[in-house]
Amino acid sequence: MSHIDEITGITEKLVEFGLSKGAEAIEIFAVNEKKISVQHKGESLATNSNISAGIGIRVIVGKNLSFTSSSSLSLKEAENEVLEAIKIANILETKKEKSEFIGFPNTCN
Repeated sequence: MSHIDEITGITEKLVEFGLSKGAEAIEIFAVNEKKISVQHKGESLATNSNISAGIGIRVIVGKNLSFTSSSSLSLKEAENEVLEAIKIANILETKKEKSEFIGFPNTCN
């Protein structure tokens, strides 16, 4: 399975999970990036690699928007972040704070 397939699978599961837990809308942003650099100096060769991963989650409950993020692509940790975002949105709803947010832009065809 490729990294793209893995990330797509995680994001699809998170959308289904969030909707089943009370989010009216949910948006997931995930990134998994690996950088490798090689430097050649004379007869020596230096390599360096860096892996960056993370997930951003935005949810809507009522007219309230909340978001969380994590530097992990673990499904279990990401599910906890979804629950946290829903909890925050529900707290905002309970406090009856004014919100002008009407939804995410529809970019899917």
